[in-house]
Amino acid sequence: MSLNSDKHPVVLVADDERLNRELVRTFLETAGYEVIEANNGIDALKLARAQQPTLVMLDVHMHGMNGYEVARALKSDPATERIKVVIISAQNRPSDQADAREAGADDYLYKLLDWSEIMKRVGALVAGS
Repeated sequence: MSLNSDKHPVVLVADDERLNRELVRTFLETAGYEVIEANNGIDALKLARAQQPTLVMLDVHMHGMNGYEVARALKSDPATERIKVVIISAQNRPSDQADAREAGADDYLYKLLDWSEIMKRVGALVAGS
């Protein structure tokens, strides 16, 4: 598990929409997490490999690589396979959740869930790292 110098878990948030990243950052930092950001899938993969965050939150639709592709790359690499991966999307179809599981994601979160539920599930994943 990656912790910053203050012993806070590090979370990488990857979304091509700046406002979405800012919203997630606000909730995570308020809960005591350190947040790093990427605005596309390729940068998310590079940052995850370099920073080894505790958790990576991936939007599905991003430039370069989508969230499923990034999740698959992280989980298939021995250097990053232990990083917890969450797909977060505005879509909430069973097929989307199945795609996330197939890609190796540890959880799938619907963006329109109550944020207290999202934070509870993020906390459970980080605690299990």
